[in-house]
Amino acid sequence: EISERDILTIVFQRTLGPTSWFNSDGWANDDEDNICEWYGVSCDNDGRVVGINLESNGMTGTLPREFYYLTRLQSAVLSRNNNLVVKFDDIGMAESLEVLLLDETVSHDAAGINQAKALKVLNMSGTHLTARTMDDIFLLPSLTTLDIGFNALSGILPTNIGYLSNNITQFFCSQANIYGTLPLEIGTLSTLQLFDASGNWLTGYLPPGYLTDSLTSSCWI
Repeated sequence: EISERDILTIVFQRTLGPTSWFNSDGWANDDEDNICEWYGVSCDNDGRVVGINLESNGMTGTLPREFYYLTRLQSAVLSRNNNLVVKFDDIGMAESLEVLLLDETVSHDAAGINQAKALKVLNMSGTHLTARTMDDIFLLPSLTTLDIGFNALSGILPTNIGYLSNNITQFFCSQANIYGTLPLEIGTLSTLQLFDASGNWLTGYLPPGYLTDSLTSSCWI
């Protein structure tokens, strides 16, 4: 069985840690055996990795699938690593993952992300996502917050937006090159409290349903 130290070392090597990372304190250093002391790594009381924050750290290349073998990982913040390609093969192995922030990375294909059964917060804004590559996002069963803004979606919001989790409370898709009318299905999202689709090319009216009826909803179109 691969150790968490080995997993992190693979991540470090495959994303050009030795040459590209801005801060790599402790990583793959023989003098620092405790991975909980490595830059950006948080652990639980058992010494298992529960959080990784490598935001704006110069990660370059493709995030290896071994990253998802951190089975207690709850939060991964990889935002603003503009040359980091993120795919979702084996993301289901990260069975504890609840927060995944990938804004301003290259995560242009969301295929397979629906395997992340515990995922609650997903930020894929500014990731080169397109309308053809985001279907699996709407199948995430536990999602509460979703941001797909600042992408070139170049189309209408698909009707399968209605498959979004019954837990969804915040949905951001501003400046994502969306046009046409909003699908009727968005009115079926009974828990939605905040919806931001500003800066797009939308026409028509808000679909009837929970979004127009709820006094707790905030909406920007």
